[in-house]
Amino acid sequence: MGGLEWRNLRWLLLFSFALAGLVLTTGLFGGSTDEPFTTPRYAGLILAGKNPYTTLLVFTYTQCSGPTSSVLVACAPYTSHSYFVYLPLLPFLAIPWVAYTATTTLCWGAILYLVRARPWALLVLGSPYPALLAANGYNDFPSLLLLTLAFVSLSGVPGRFAEWLALGTKQFANLLVAGYYLWRRDLRNLVLALGVSALWLLPFVWHAPVPVACTVALHSGPSCASGSTLDFFTHINYWVWLLWVLAIFPAVGTAARVWVLQLRRKLLRL
Repeated sequence: MGGLEWRNLRWLLLFSFALAGLVLTTGLFGGSTDEPFTTPRYAGLILAGKNPYTTLLVFTYTQCSGPTSSVLVACAPYTSHSYFVYLPLLPFLAIPWVAYTATTTLCWGAILYLVRARPWALLVLGSPYPALLAANGYNDFPSLLLLTLAFVSLSGVPGRFAEWLALGTKQFANLLVAGYYLWRRDLRNLVLALGVSALWLLPFVWHAPVPVACTVALHSGPSCASGSTLDFFTHINYWVWLLWVLAIFPAVGTAARVWVLQLRRKLLRL
C-alpha cells in the first residue's frame, strides 16, 4: 500500500475509533439495541440450571440514546421481557465487571489488529459503520472475533478450537462456517461443523426440543407464534456479517460480481 493510501486509511481508522469513543463516553448515537443489557444476563440463567430458551428474562435497565430533536443524550428506564435466541456460549463471552459495550468495542479493535496486514480488510472493517455497531454493544463482535482467529490468525488445533467456539455463539457463525466448507466442497469438515453446532444445543434441546428449535431458528420464543429471523433488512447489525465475509474472503465478492455480470448479460439477451 502506498504512502498516500495508508495515510488515508489511517485517518479513517482514527475517525472510527474516535466515533466509538464518543459513543462509549457520552451515549451520543448510542442506545440502538438492548443487547448490552440482555446478553450477559443470560449467563446467570444458564449457571442457575435454567433453560434460557424457555425461561422469560424480566428486568429493568436504564438506556441512554440520542440525539433527538430536543436533547443530545436522553436516558430512560426500560423493562425487558425476552427469551434467549442465540447459542449458549455467547453470554459467557463478556469481560467481568466491564460494560458490555466496552467488551464489544474491544472485540472490534482486536479484529482490526488481527487483520492489520490486510489493507482491504482494514478499510472494510475499520469503517465508521462497524465502529458504531460495536460501541452500541451489538453482540456480533465476540463471535466475529472468534471467526477471525479461526480463519485469519490461527491454524491447526488452535484455529479449529476457535472455530468450534464460534459455532456456539450466533447462528450466522454456523451458517458462515457451513457455507465456507460447502464452497470448498469439504464434506468432512462440513459434517463436523454441523455436529459441533448440534452439540452446543443438545443439553437444551433434550429438555424442550420444540421451544428451543422455534427460539433458535425463528427467534420466535418458545410459543413459535412469530419470528424475525428472515426480517434481514430491519436489523442493521446483520450487515456487518456480510462486510466480514467480503473483508476476509475478497474472492467471494469477486465471484458474486462475476455472477451478477453474467446474469445481467443473460437477461439482456431475453
